[in-house]
Amino acid sequence: MYENNDDDWMNNFRMRRGTFESVVEEFHDDMKPREDSVRKPVDTSKRIAIAIFKLGSTAEYRTVGHLFGVSDSSVHNFVKRFCEAASAKASKFICMPSSEEAENISRRIFETHHFPQVTPNTLL
Repeated sequence: MYENNDDDWMNNFRMRRGTFESVVEEFHDDMKPREDSVRKPVDTSKRIAIAIFKLGSTAEYRTVGHLFGVSDSSVHNFVKRFCEAASAKASKFICMPSSEEAENISRRIFETHHFPQVTPNTLL
């Protein structure tokens, strides 16, 4: 899809190509174009690439649209759909530590960095 070398891929998308391919697989059904499109739809992996690029950069919608050859409103729609899908799947990717794990984490941070007010009692 994109002819960048691995360093360029990491710099532009903030992830390895293999990780991106896993994200595409996970979000393909959420991001695929509707079947009733009037125009030729943007490829699903490109939609996901646009969303990830926008979320990982400070670029404006129109700048991202220009880079990928789509309108700024399309960039907005792809980012919105991707974020909605990621939010719906959040529990699959994000898990909160148990009380015991949180205590151990805060203890290690305090012992290693002596960060003020990060003690086992502050997270509970």
